[in-house]
Amino acid sequence: MIDSITGLDHVVVNVAERMDAVADAYRRLGFQLTPRGFHSLGTINHLIIFQHDYLELLGYPPGQPPAGLSALVEGELGLVAGALASRDATRVHRQAQAAHIPVFEPLDFSRPVALPDGEREAAFRVTRLDPDFTAGMALFVCEHRTPELVWRPEWQDHPNGVTAIAFVSVVVPDPVSAVKPYTRLFGEDGVQPMDGGVRLDMGQVRLELIDAAALARRAPDLGPDTRRTAYPAILGLRVRDLDTTARYLRDQGITVHETDNRLQVGTTEAGGVILAFEA
Repeated sequence: MIDSITGLDHVVVNVAERMDAVADAYRRLGFQLTPRGFHSLGTINHLIIFQHDYLELLGYPPGQPPAGLSALVEGELGLVAGALASRDATRVHRQAQAAHIPVFEPLDFSRPVALPDGEREAAFRVTRLDPDFTAGMALFVCEHRTPELVWRPEWQDHPNGVTAIAFVSVVVPDPVSAVKPYTRLFGEDGVQPMDGGVRLDMGQVRLELIDAAALARRAPDLGPDTRRTAYPAILGLRVRDLDTTARYLRDQGITVHETDNRLQVGTTEAGGVILAFEA
């Protein structure tokens, strides 16, 4: 267990060079997006900020793929990574090495943030885990050097009523085996069986490792058309009131599927992601 990791900081949705279209889709879904950010690494983003975590739409300007980020250029659209929260990404690196968990050297980058009182520079330090270490979802640790430039009250109110990330469901061939690397990060105490897989507590967010049959039962005909055997499939979001969220989505012409006290929206509506809303 790496005690300097405190939970999930954010999830990353790959939009490649389709940022304009995907950003418009998320606005229609009732999310407030931050102004477009331009990273020093050559990527662009919009954030959807909640109370303690957020969703990042990550891509690049059309025709300008960033060097060294093949997953963003060649990968499928949709959920691609989870960012783990820590106040010290360098300490995580040391702890991971001591535990023989494969990690890369910490990396610093930044992006300008336009605020009413002028432009500021948001700074980050990340430590990436080897993507082969955790089945189905790439992970990296994100240290915010300037958190006050991210969690701003004017960006946290969403018309659809979403307040937080509730869970991430990752499809894997063998959930029981796949959870073992994750327990080396978060410990074994939070592991519980569930239909078609296992779940693990990551702070306030659940990680669900499920097989393809379980995904078909939970989200029939909503998933991506993919040949992958391991991939993040569902992003669960917590809302203030499920009925209010349902009315908002339907008023926008969004096709909503109701199941198990949950609302679900398919990948065609949400940039390659199945979105699940729960109270």
